Amino acid sequence: MNFYIAKILFRAGILKRIKSSVPIKLNGETMSIPLINGMGYDNLHISEIWMCELLKKILPYKPGVFIDVGVNVGQTLMKLRVVDSSKEYIGFEPNPRCVYYSEAVIKENNFKNCKLIPVGLLDKDTVLELNLYSFTDTDQEASLIPGFRPDSRVYSKIYVPVFRFETLSEQLNIGEIGVIKIDVEGAELEVLQSLQNTIREKRPIVLMEILPCYNNENTQRLNRQLQLESILKSSGYRIVRIIKSKDGNSVESFHELKSIGVHSNRDWCEYILIPDGLVIDTINISAENL
Repeated sequence: MNFYIAKILFRAGILKRIKSSVPIKLNGETMSIPLINGMGYDNLHISEIWMCELLKKILPYKPGVFIDVGVNVGQTLMKLRVVDSSKEYIGFEPNPRCVYYSEAVIKENNFKNCKLIPVGLLDKDTVLELNLYSFTDTDQEASLIPGFRPDSRVYSKIYVPVFRFETLSEQLNIGEIGVIKIDVEGAELEVLQSLQNTIREKRPIVLMEILPCYNNENTQRLNRQLQLESILKSSGYRIVRIIKSKDGNSVESFHELKSIGVHSNRDWCEYILIPDGLVIDTINISAENL
């Protein structure tokens, strides 16, 4: 099935009743996208292609496991496999529907050296509600933080397990850690708290999405952002904002920040967090508000 046929079938609601796959090109490589009961349509248009370029630049500087916190439908894994076909990958994802779909991506493309752990990473071991803000089973904006989107409708909720990283790391026998990617729709602070001892000891590069505060009145987001910055600074990490091209296919520049600050620009949400003392010659970092 080609892309255009799949698009027509999805809009007609037919894809929800069939199982198929569609080949796409990702950074010059062919990937097979499974379409299962309506899941997978988002992967026909891979977003944030710039990450392929960034991974090529940074992976050689920090060998070790690639940890993906917030797998969703496997787009980060596909980008990683375009750059490195064998690097050990461990992904954490609390939404069971996303885990089921991402397992299909791994099988469909014959990816090796991958583990999917069907839990969220947080600062405690418990069961929480995952709020879905759209009708899709694999909602990319689903959040574990109550009230994170107070103006948005919650379409459904799923009860999911969450664990501290230290609870799981020994059982999973995780060795050296090279890069950690965190995309968790508002739960960045709790994930970082869970990983705090690990980043201080292992000194990985961290790629993180931090959504804007928008204004000073949004005290919940602002206070959480300040706590997150405090952890990074006390752990010896530099905060570098990634500026992408308008089409999202490449990186234009890197700006080191003293503080993330209050802003409303959705294009300023991606950051690379670099441990003090690590020099990455392949990226040119300029200073901003230092």
